[in-house]
Amino acid sequence: MPLLLSKSFVALWLVSSCPPAPALDREVGLANIHHSRWTALDGAPAQVTSMAQTPDGWLWLGTYDGLYRFDGLRFTRVELPQRGMLPRDRIYALGAERDGRLTITYAGFGMSMLHPDGRLEDLPDTGQPLGQILSTAIDVDGSIWAGAENGVHRFDGRSWQPVPFDGVPEAGGVHNMLLDQYGQMWVSDREGAWRLDRQRGRFVRIAMHGGFFAMSPDGRLWLANGGRMSLLPGAPDGRVLPPPEGFNRTEVRPAALFDRDGTLWSLGAGRELRLRYGAGSLPDAAFDAARGEGEVVASPPLSGDDPEYMLEDLEGNVWIATQHGLDRFREQRVHRSPLSGAGYYFTLARDTGGVVWAADRSNGALWRIAPGRAPQVERGQHATMVANDHRGALMLAGTHGIEVRYRGAIERIPFPPGPDGKPAALRLGGMGHDGKVLWIFSATTGLMGLVDGKWLPRSAFPLPPKINASTAGAKPGQQWLGLGDGELIFYDEGVRQVYDASAVGMASRIFAEGDVTISGTRGMGVLKDGRVQLLRAQDPDVLRNVTGMHVTPEGDRWLNGAGGAVHVRAQDWRRSMADPGLPLRYRQFGVQDGYTGKAMTEIRMPTAVADGGGRIWLVTSGGVVSIDDTPASRNRHAPRVAILGAEAGGVALAAAGALALPAGSNDFGIAFTALGLRRPDGLRFEYRLDGVDRDWQDAGNRRAAWYTNVAPGAYRFQVRARNEDGVASANAASLELEIAPTLFESRPFQLACALAALALGYLLYRYRVRHLTRRVAERLRMRTAERERIARTLHDSFLQTVEALALRLDTVVRAMPDGDRARTRLEQVLDEADQAIAEGRDRLQELRMSDNVTLDCVIDDALRRLQEDHPGVMAGFEVDGSVVRLAPALAEEVAEIAREAMRNAFRHADATRIDVRLTYGRRRLALEVADDGRGIAEAVLQAGRRDGHWGLVGMRERAAQIGGQLTVDSGAGRGTRVRLAVPLA
Repeated sequence: MPLLLSKSFVALWLVSSCPPAPALDREVGLANIHHSRWTALDGAPAQVTSMAQTPDGWLWLGTYDGLYRFDGLRFTRVELPQRGMLPRDRIYALGAERDGRLTITYAGFGMSMLHPDGRLEDLPDTGQPLGQILSTAIDVDGSIWAGAENGVHRFDGRSWQPVPFDGVPEAGGVHNMLLDQYGQMWVSDREGAWRLDRQRGRFVRIAMHGGFFAMSPDGRLWLANGGRMSLLPGAPDGRVLPPPEGFNRTEVRPAALFDRDGTLWSLGAGRELRLRYGAGSLPDAAFDAARGEGEVVASPPLSGDDPEYMLEDLEGNVWIATQHGLDRFREQRVHRSPLSGAGYYFTLARDTGGVVWAADRSNGALWRIAPGRAPQVERGQHATMVANDHRGALMLAGTHGIEVRYRGAIERIPFPPGPDGKPAALRLGGMGHDGKVLWIFSATTGLMGLVDGKWLPRSAFPLPPKINASTAGAKPGQQWLGLGDGELIFYDEGVRQVYDASAVGMASRIFAEGDVTISGTRGMGVLKDGRVQLLRAQDPDVLRNVTGMHVTPEGDRWLNGAGGAVHVRAQDWRRSMADPGLPLRYRQFGVQDGYTGKAMTEIRMPTAVADGGGRIWLVTSGGVVSIDDTPASRNRHAPRVAILGAEAGGVALAAAGALALPAGSNDFGIAFTALGLRRPDGLRFEYRLDGVDRDWQDAGNRRAAWYTNVAPGAYRFQVRARNEDGVASANAASLELEIAPTLFESRPFQLACALAALALGYLLYRYRVRHLTRRVAERLRMRTAERERIARTLHDSFLQTVEALALRLDTVVRAMPDGDRARTRLEQVLDEADQAIAEGRDRLQELRMSDNVTLDCVIDDALRRLQEDHPGVMAGFEVDGSVVRLAPALAEEVAEIAREAMRNAFRHADATRIDVRLTYGRRRLALEVADDGRGIAEAVLQAGRRDGHWGLVGMRERAAQIGGQLTVDSGAGRGTRVRLAVPLA
């Protein structure tokens, strides 16, 4: 397709809540810029005509196939409602507003505003016809300006009105518009640039040549034309203000773009990309963008051969759109160091001035790396290895000896003498100092130690065989050794302590900075509670074969191992040290960050060191790399989280407002994302469904949450994110959702089921009570029958016989003379016989309780008799409720329990008052006998009886026989209360 006319759109004072993100540094070069590209194979749209980034972080793409948005991982086509005659699928230009609106102009004619809530607003095409709108701008009062094929027009809220020019723009139309930080409106075409004179209401020509607007970080306005940059008179009073916030992300820059660090980006022919570092600070009024100091020209493998438009986003990434896809350029956190002529085996050490020194064992080259400076080779010096001693002094191993530099002083230590008596020529494989002994290792000499100026062989020291790793302890002379058989040994003043470290495999490095840790082929362990405990991590490689560890002043750890560079915050390190079973939290720097290879393990020397400026230097199998650990290097942009939608029952649901899930949607999923374009794969998510999840759920980099067996009801879903550097989103995104119940889950149905269950339970209870009542009644009937049989027997035989004997004896007595002593004694016997007969009749009466005698009468009669026998005790009897005539057997058992309780109270309680209450209920009979006596001892209550007494036992047995419940409440000195409850139904 023919090259589209470029377009420009800028919003005034675009406000952003995000702090500045790091831009590309002049020292970085393209070698340390990470390039990513997306084509149709990755789902990217073709024919991208424009780009813009709204304040929420979405990257919008206008194409001839419609509108797309991109979150760094996925392209999503946004369906615009089809109404009217506007060509919705052929988008010509996009522009981002500070209030979140997106301006859309279409190929041919027409313009719309897409609001943050998804509402699309079409601007009426009334007044003078505009034709193709080439560029737009929003004025300070919110009015809309459009540069079109037939000039510049302003929308007054009802129609478009033309604005006159001094001079006539080219027939091709105004293709570039800009509202600067001073509120000045600028327009340009191919032949000139104009600025609006607001007093005259017309555009005044400022430049006689055309081009495209660009703005340097200091706020100066430039005109780019054919690779030439010309400065425009922007500041009205000469005082330059910073550019409008987000200037480079509101829409594309077709010719040239200054990033926030002042690097000028420009596009050449084919795939050519030109960068000129520091161009934004040049004082020249005009310069050639493609030539001069600081220029870098490259032809990276772009997504297409025809790059057209550029954009810088919130996080400092530079985007380039082509006809076949999209490209992103960002600075890598891990920089490859250009050590010229470098070999393979490196060692690093830091001197007391904060300068890092690097030595190449293969060729003896030595580099000096000062903070903030590029590595400089030390010509004329030869060192195959560098290290630090126990004081922090710098040790440089040459061919014939070691040079020790410490606070300006230099000491030279020759190697052990060779056969000729002179220092041998050695290439060391390791060296170190434990505060008492200087240790070296070479293939020629093996392990040797320097003590009091004399080199001694390994045999002079009590060292074990198969040492794989070693490090000095906290005090002079202390040593930690890792052996090939899995042992960790600590030497201190001749005392040897051995620990089992087999869990980490073959040891690769020991670290004794605070916590004693050892890393090996299986991971890293910490010495805790007398044993080495293996640390856990989500990716086991991050703790495997760690050969370098740097501890920052804040307590953070930088590890260099098989998984690349790993940053562990101090609080996360302490957390895992306290409980090694907890997974270690960390930030990993891998290939996506510029890390090459893995940590060097061939030479058992430290592979991590920091310079005085905070930059971390690491030795890898791919050379020496560095990481800027200063706060300015970190991504401080807080990702904004967006909830995309939900899925239930295979149906996709949009997350617009509150979400109503259909009945039966107990299993559903929610999709979400976060807008972090620098490292979208490094974003980490946490979510929570209020009412289901107790705590936040860690989703890792997964962008969906699934729930099963969720009950109907109203819920609130929340999700939050952290970027690759741990910066959390300012607010959690939330979605209100409600799951409609099915018929069986509805409240009326559940209430009906509950009522049915209650009714069934009640019926079962009634059935059970009736069943028990029938059983009790049957037992009582049988007992009544037995009592009646006994009563008949007593009446018909026993009492009749006794009475007959008494009558016969009376006849005999009457025949005896008066005054006879025998007669007197027999008369006494007759009186006793009459009493026995009377008692027998009383017992017979009890066995045959009359149906006409009620229970309350029996109890009242018994109470009255007991009170007559104990006149000093006050007694009272109350009857509550309507008197119910009971079955004789039931009444007899209750009466016996009442008699026993009253007898105990009168005879044993030493009470002054006894109260008896009989209560007739609808379904229950209650009896209570209470006294104010001395009470029953706790031991007696617990045992259920007093030795030799069976009254309590008998009452409980009688209560059980009639289905009742007997309770005794008593205590020493507080009286006794006996309660009986008997069901009636």
